Amino acid sequence: FSRMGAPASLLIPGSEVTCTTKLGEGAFGIVRQGQWKDKAVAVKQVKGTDKEAMRQLLDEGEKLIKLPPHDNLVTFYGVCDTPPSIVLQFCNGGSLLDRLYGPRALHSAPLTKAEQCSISLAVARGIQHLHKARIVHRDI
Repeated sequence: FSRMGAPASLLIPGSEVTCTTKLGEGAFGIVRQGQWKDKAVAVKQVKGTDKEAMRQLLDEGEKLIKLPPHDNLVTFYGVCDTPPSIVLQFCNGGSLLDRLYGPRALHSAPLTKAEQCSISLAVARGIQHLHKARIVHRDI
């Protein structure tokens, strides 16, 4: 266990992660693109730095590290304590929200009914996988 109280297998030293572009912001915190080892990653930085924010980070990390892989979920790599963050697989192409309502939506053909159904089913399968593990997403 580390000084954060987390299993060592869960921790990624902050010095190993390089953050670059801000990708977005959600209820949990700010998401940035980054690099860890030879992987492109998304780094979710916790908004607060108080003990409660750290506890939430560790709770989420401890659940995610036990979660079996799933085709409709990004891979969880671990947590950093400096800055408090979660390190996840980076998915190229932006968010679904951007595709539906952002600048990309203005320059792309509307999604077909088949694409809408495929995306909806993929999201539902990913959420179902989380719920089976008793994990609630909170920021869909």
